[in-house]
Amino acid sequence: GLPRAFFFFPRAQPAPPAMARAPRAAALLALLACAGVHAADPNRPHDHTGKLPPYSGSGKVPKVTGGMAAKLDTGAAVIERVRDGKEGRGLVIQDVAAPPDVCWSKINDFPNYPKMVPQVTKVEVYGHNKAFNGTEHTFAKFTIGVLGIRIGYYMDLTHDPRRSSTTWTLDYSRNSDLDDSVGWWHVQPHPSKAKWSRVFYSTQIKVKGWVPKPIMDFLTNKALTESTAWVKRESEEAYTKQQSSAPPPRGGPRG
Repeated sequence: GLPRAFFFFPRAQPAPPAMARAPRAAALLALLACAGVHAADPNRPHDHTGKLPPYSGSGKVPKVTGGMAAKLDTGAAVIERVRDGKEGRGLVIQDVAAPPDVCWSKINDFPNYPKMVPQVTKVEVYGHNKAFNGTEHTFAKFTIGVLGIRIGYYMDLTHDPRRSSTTWTLDYSRNSDLDDSVGWWHVQPHPSKAKWSRVFYSTQIKVKGWVPKPIMDFLTNKALTESTAWVKRESEEAYTKQQSSAPPPRGGPRG
């Protein structure tokens, strides 16, 4: 079954007639500007200290059924989501032709997200520390751009190599444009393919106020679909380059 992962968003409105879309879009942008959509502020705390239950990183990994495995074997991702009014839940699973360490080198490379992740325009790391047990703690501001609108949010991310997971919440000491966000990455060796990985991704968000449909669609649909596609693309490309530049094995048979 799915881990608990909910999306909270306003109920979708009927699409306006084609001729009305341009002025309607302009009106929405003006409304959002007045509502203070790019109001992320490092100098004041968030409105609360967490509404959504955070992921622990030690939870049970969802079971991959035979049908899901068959789909993964085609190179496609398994995406499960349930939408019911203002709530939804989702999970993405993706097989990647690269070892877990290569996948993690991309997932945790936050400053380079703008080069790798669609719609991410900037990531600023403002804090990082590493514990004696290898756990890494990172604080970073993420900025995404959708429909010409920039949304900023401050994240508190924890990578635990012992559990092969990265979890996050908002950094509630700073004010973000999102109302709340929690999530989880997990990478494990592929059960049957050497030097491959199986990547799991789940996230839970709550948006502030009324959000126009294109932004809502990105946050609740497109972002979920693209969440592991970029990891697959970047990891496989990096591993291919790694393999092509590796020196030939020594001690082979002599002619």
